[in-house]
Amino acid sequence: MPPLSEITQAEISPDLGNILRLAASTHTKLSDVDTGTGERFNINFASLFVAFLTVDRPDPVSRWFRAYAKAANIDTVAILAKERVGEAAAIDVSQQVSRSSTPVEASIDKALADLYLTQSAGGILREAETIRQSRQLRYLDCQLIMGVLVYRAPVDHPDNLEIWRFNKVDWAADYLTFLFAFNPSEIPYWQKYYGCTRD
Repeated sequence: MPPLSEITQAEISPDLGNILRLAASTHTKLSDVDTGTGERFNINFASLFVAFLTVDRPDPVSRWFRAYAKAANIDTVAILAKERVGEAAAIDVSQQVSRSSTPVEASIDKALADLYLTQSAGGILREAETIRQSRQLRYLDCQLIMGVLVYRAPVDHPDNLEIWRFNKVDWAADYLTFLFAFNPSEIPYWQKYYGCTRD
């Protein structure tokens, strides 16, 4: 289970910094951080979803994800339950993190660098970092993380997505619709992965 500092030395966008802090705070404060194998972690697959759903000051990607989850009847209660947390408690933690954190500026800070991720969460961040490097993008940001979740989510969690009522084709199509409005220059890159979700 790698620390974030072993996955990337890239600049973290302020919005993603908020998401990562919240994912870590939600998981650490509200659920058992011991995997049962003696290994400990701050961020797992489910806590990333919880953070996007409950962040106190949502970025455009989080706002889209919340709207999509509501419209698509995603089982957000089940997502929260995966982290052993109710909605009110998750929102309370989100507000605490919002009050206590400052935006990440030019580089990854020590608090983020020392976060440990499970294999699946680390895989998501690692895939996003690979894309960032290949495209020579300055920041690792929420748009990259969500793109990986939508189009290239780890194969070890298909049951979670099914239980939470995600339809991969619909989710992928809606993300392209969001990008068309928010950042249309990104559509050609992610559109090539959209075809894979339809197979």
